[in-house]
Amino acid sequence: MLKIIDECAPMEGYGKDPHERSPEEKMNFSVINLDKPRGPTSHQVTYWVRKMLGVEKIAHGGTLDPNVSGVLPILLGEARKLMEFFLGSGKEYIAVMELSAKKFPDKSTIEDVFSMFQGEIYQTPPKEAAVKRELRKRSIYQIEIIEIKEPYILFRADVESGTYIRTLCKDMGTIMGCRGTMAELRRIRSGFLYDNDAINMLDLKDDYIFWKEDKSNTFIKNDLIPVEDLIPEKSMIFIKDSSVDAICHGANLSIAGISKYSTELHKGDMVALMSCKGELVAMGKMLYDADSIEGMKKGFVVDTTRVIMKRGTYPRMWKHGVETE
Repeated sequence: MLKIIDECAPMEGYGKDPHERSPEEKMNFSVINLDKPRGPTSHQVTYWVRKMLGVEKIAHGGTLDPNVSGVLPILLGEARKLMEFFLGSGKEYIAVMELSAKKFPDKSTIEDVFSMFQGEIYQTPPKEAAVKRELRKRSIYQIEIIEIKEPYILFRADVESGTYIRTLCKDMGTIMGCRGTMAELRRIRSGFLYDNDAINMLDLKDDYIFWKEDKSNTFIKNDLIPVEDLIPEKSMIFIKDSSVDAICHGANLSIAGISKYSTELHKGDMVALMSCKGELVAMGKMLYDADSIEGMKKGFVVDTTRVIMKRGTYPRMWKHGVETE
């Protein structure tokens, strides 16, 4: 829910609705919801997209192992600045676990063990992971058994970013007194990106060629997703247009510059600072809970940590050391 302090009044002639950006602007600040196939690495797939589209600045959000398929966010141009946001978003998977045991566990035992792993758990990343192998705490928001057919268990898991399904299978198998291995895995969601909306490599190439040769707008309209569409409202603060350029120069956001804000924000949360037209201006860290903002007359509310919008997109209406309104 957004609480209004001062209703936004967009300036004429400055900024632009994200969905009205030109093809060139979209190519420099958007996300592709790519359906990664099994086989290549995430880096290889990203390289192929780079060559296909002829873009220099590109990255992927959230690595998938070579034999894992599913949602792989591809960040184009300045969208790479939001890597931290995409890496930190929740993930959802469909997995097949194989149990190697002399006696396959009964359904009741399997259900009991699965229920044990819903909530906060501790994991050590597998040796295949390119991260430091140390014990860490992660949250399993929901885990659901879909089908049991010896020696396999098909299940769905909604998890915190950084949760390893391979390790999850191993640990659950250990509790059941047998060897648990991840036989197959598909990522069906990353943040607000779902696999039923994802595009495969072949269709992406076709759409790009049709755009270049036949001026078809499918590639620009459907394949290039404005970054702003993937930011949850609960993480937003809308700022006055008069404050935008100060933020673009690295200023922290004062209470005087806020138009409306999410009531779900807490101190320390990452927050998206949005223009009145819905453009992402910058990312920052909350200095107060949302409840504490109400009634404030002065002072800084957000520590600006990463500027996204180019300086000069909006007019300069500020002075050094002065809070903008």
